[in-house]
Amino acid sequence: MALFTAIKQLVKNRLLILIDENGINVNPKKTPTQNIEWNNVEAFSELKIQSQKMVVIEVNNPEYWIKNENNAIKRKLIEYNFNNYGSPFVISAGSMQINHAELVKIFNENLEKYKN
Repeated sequence: MALFTAIKQLVKNRLLILIDENGINVNPKKTPTQNIEWNNVEAFSELKIQSQKMVVIEVNNPEYWIKNENNAIKRKLIEYNFNNYGSPFVISAGSMQINHAELVKIFNENLEKYKN
């Protein structure tokens, strides 16, 4: 049985991020089997855009995520994130049932626990 952390959106009570021993799924409702595996996560960094704090998931294979995104709009978004922030994955805790500091803590704890 997998232990996981589910982070839900505050307003719609929708699952936004799923964290388990396999990795991080940033959109489990749309792609339940596509994880950012722990061995592809290099680190987490913080970014502030205006007054909004964001978490950047630094991966060692950003081109893979860009190349394999079939939705043209999502591909443009992750290309933008990569070109401007160095990673296809930039996440805000603003609409989640968790604050920014807790999100960073959960990411780092799981990276330390599961990265080989």
